[in-house]
Amino acid sequence: MAPTTHNGVATVGVRAPLAIIQMPTIPPGEGEVLVRVEWTASTPLDLHQNDGGLLVKHPQILGDGLAGTVKSVGPGVQNLAVGDKVFGFCFEESQRKAQQEFVTVPETSLGKVPAGFTLQEAVTLPNNLVTVFHATTFDLGLPLPWPRPATPSPVHANSPILIWGGSSSCGQYAIQILTQWGYKNIIATSSPAHHEYLRSLGAGAVHDYRDPNVANLILESARGANTDGPAVPFILDCIASQYGSLAKIANIAQKDTIVAALLPVIVKDASDTEAPEYAMDVQSSADWAEGVQAKCVRTHFYQENVFFKTYLQSTMIPTLLAEGVVKPNKQRIVEGKTLLERAQKALDTLRNKAVSDENPLAEQSKPRIDDLQNSSTTCIPKTIRIPPCRNIKPKTILGAGASSVVYLAGENKVEKRFKSSEDLLNERTIYQILRSHPRLLSIYHIEDDCIIMDWMKNGDLARFIESHPEVTQRRKHLWVTQIAESFNLLHTHEISHCDSKLENFLVDDHYDIKICDFASSHNYKAPSNDLAIQPSRYRRAIDDFNELVFNPADDIFAFGSICYEIITGEAPYPQLDDEGVKLQFIRGEFPATEGLSFGSIIRGCWNGKFMSFKAILSAIKSEGTALSYTDSNLIHSDDSPM
Repeated sequence: MAPTTHNGVATVGVRAPLAIIQMPTIPPGEGEVLVRVEWTASTPLDLHQNDGGLLVKHPQILGDGLAGTVKSVGPGVQNLAVGDKVFGFCFEESQRKAQQEFVTVPETSLGKVPAGFTLQEAVTLPNNLVTVFHATTFDLGLPLPWPRPATPSPVHANSPILIWGGSSSCGQYAIQILTQWGYKNIIATSSPAHHEYLRSLGAGAVHDYRDPNVANLILESARGANTDGPAVPFILDCIASQYGSLAKIANIAQKDTIVAALLPVIVKDASDTEAPEYAMDVQSSADWAEGVQAKCVRTHFYQENVFFKTYLQSTMIPTLLAEGVVKPNKQRIVEGKTLLERAQKALDTLRNKAVSDENPLAEQSKPRIDDLQNSSTTCIPKTIRIPPCRNIKPKTILGAGASSVVYLAGENKVEKRFKSSEDLLNERTIYQILRSHPRLLSIYHIEDDCIIMDWMKNGDLARFIESHPEVTQRRKHLWVTQIAESFNLLHTHEISHCDSKLENFLVDDHYDIKICDFASSHNYKAPSNDLAIQPSRYRRAIDDFNELVFNPADDIFAFGSICYEIITGEAPYPQLDDEGVKLQFIRGEFPATEGLSFGSIIRGCWNGKFMSFKAILSAIKSEGTALSYTDSNLIHSDDSPM
């Protein structure tokens, strides 16, 4: 049951820090649904409203793009049900704006997230695609019939269409939509780093908007394609900067060119010290040639098209995503401990222009991976394949597991390429949360399809121990300490590893431990549909292993088995199969630990004595056997040479 009130992120004054205000949770009325918002996509409009006071009555909830879960439905709702994962562009009034924990919106403002996509991916689509459809059909006058023709042949199929700001969130979708509807002569601008990608979306010619000669280059690439009228008859300006885009476009537009610019026109950008300046009239914002039609794109008016109001979000956008007609923009996950912190960081990211081709996404619940785990488990099947990493071409396979393949990618680096987008997203998010730590691998790049990280030439701990029986007890004691530190790091961020075993701890060049493989990890305070995948020898003793969902006690139990294997050189009950080990643990019967280093700690992990890794580290310290990191007796006995 939804609460009577909930938190919302509001702009409370021009250039003031954002604030949390209480909003009423409104039961859905006729044709409405109540949605628990799990992800929002921050857009430049949030910045314009907070820093420039654009069309704002303070205090006002921010945001218009959301993704989440339907919690209740009103009478007359036909296509959505409680539990559906949905995404939408919602903006009309405070109860419908995105940056709050719950929204009540019309059913027609939402679409179901198709199977195979996460909420994070889906939330990048609605406001951008609504803008593209509205601007293209209403402002530029180019038809986009629905259903999409199998072999579209529009009248202006070969007419040059310029997308200024092609790598912007809206620009990328504009290129995809126009291409899929049969418009074949698309010209775009972006920085050179994005040229190849925009061509892959359908752009024919792509130019650097910073080139002093960009106007002439664009006219040259369009020359001769439109023999009856202007060289470039249609221009969509996704930037709408008076001096950064409109002034340059004015050197391209000719008599009868239609220019559609996304409002507001930015006269001066916001900065940390200066307020922005805006204009709301495109025609007066540049020195246009006679006969140029300069139009203002007002996306919020799209509902005046009754067909779009009814079908664009509920049917068309989900269908385009499901059929692969469009693909989600890149996302940048904004981290923070609270809803307010994440929202403020997202706004600061936009102000500092730290993103161009990415949507800054903020979680509306916890700053960890709560809803990430839930939504990705529901929405991304394991069968989705990840394409090869574009930036590095590996030659040698170093290892393969259930979720990934690791390739050599340089003298000291590896590329970890995942078998499913769910696993990639999960591991990438956890590394972004944990950041740098002595117990973690160094991460060089996190790409759309792989992670580039340190190569641990000594391999995993299980194989290292097997191939180095001469490892000293002192070194083993240090490993136990470092593994406890690894788990403590995860639990500090409320993350359970969920696949804890020697194979998921790597040995670096100094013989220290690095924890790895977070594809199955999740926030242990969040509900999860994932079942445990631990091998039986590392799993907590309960009656039904198949119903085990991980919490801190499970990593603590696994730590006991890991320590036992490090100290003794063998896993618990090596003579038994998995079923036999399971039965022993359910009965509370464990291998003897008397006389072993850390024996009491191992036993305490198995029988539930320890409630945290902080307590375990304290117990290790009290035993006085842990080593400092400067220990020089790394492998051999004290009187043996290295």
